[in-house]
Amino acid sequence: MELSDRCRRLLDQLADRVPADVLAEARSYGDDDEWEAAFIAIGNAGVQLSPPEQDQLNDLLAQLADAPPEVARSGPGRRRDFLVHPSNYQYYVRDLDSDYDPEVAPLEEDYLVSVHADRHLIQVRTGMYGFDLPLTVEILDAEPAPDLAAWPDVSEASAAFTGPVLLIESILTGQADRFPLPAGPGQTRPYRVRVHARGRPEAAELVHVSADSGEPPPERHLIQVWPAPVETLKTWKP
Repeated sequence: MELSDRCRRLLDQLADRVPADVLAEARSYGDDDEWEAAFIAIGNAGVQLSPPEQDQLNDLLAQLADAPPEVARSGPGRRRDFLVHPSNYQYYVRDLDSDYDPEVAPLEEDYLVSVHADRHLIQVRTGMYGFDLPLTVEILDAEPAPDLAAWPDVSEASAAFTGPVLLIESILTGQADRFPLPAGPGQTRPYRVRVHARGRPEAAELVHVSADSGEPPPERHLIQVWPAPVETLKTWKP
């Protein structure tokens, strides 16, 4: 059976547990052979899988990660705009293997990011204390050119993430938005994580920022992740 047929079969198996709008989105991704994006959408919807289904999904994601470009395409699951919910001036970029202990000193840090848990977790520091922060995440194949004109705060650190998913964890709600990594289950690879921020001083004055306020959000972040060897933390700006 072809890989795409196996993915479609699993999606059909889960269909009665998936909200209608999410199922339509996942099927749309599948129609374009963007199966990573389809399964990430289902994971973000909180669909519960049995242990055999989870094993089957992990196996499919591993094969998609190793498949040629015409099979494992770079779909919308690799870029998304959403709200992350920081608390106590922070949120996390991590994998499922991260074992974070706040009492352990970070491996390296600057004013915007700090690296923890043997590089399985990066803590992002925010200007606001909490609530709603617009965030764009991009999972890339190679290093992008730095966009220093549009972002006054830019830092970049190395991580060692275990596939197949990257989590953006909201501390306030416990929500963890998922993104596909180019690695199968249990495979740990080095990545660079570039964090961009603007509006941190303005958000710090407001302390709590709500998306329901009707006002334009003062703080916004962009996170870019791509495979790269481990290097020391780099503060691009300021």
